[in-house]
Amino acid sequence: MYQRIDASEWRAIYIVGDLHGCLRQFAQALREAHFDPWQDLVISVGDLIDRGDNSPGCLALTERRWFRCVLGNHEAMA
Repeated sequence: MYQRIDASEWRAIYIVGDLHGCLRQFAQALREAHFDPWQDLVISVGDLIDRGDNSPGCLALTERRWFRCVLGNHEAMA
């Protein structure tokens, strides 16, 4: 499925990859970047799960209005 994203709707768009279940580290990076979930968007380019200690938490990000993702090879293997 394709989604069109209108960049003018967001203050900032962050592109991330290879979270691999490392939710705590990701949340810390968002805090350091002064991420605002009401104004900013994150696009994950794959590999949300595997290796880290919180793959379920990273998968739960897909339910957030400020988070979009594409399927990575680690999700495809799961």
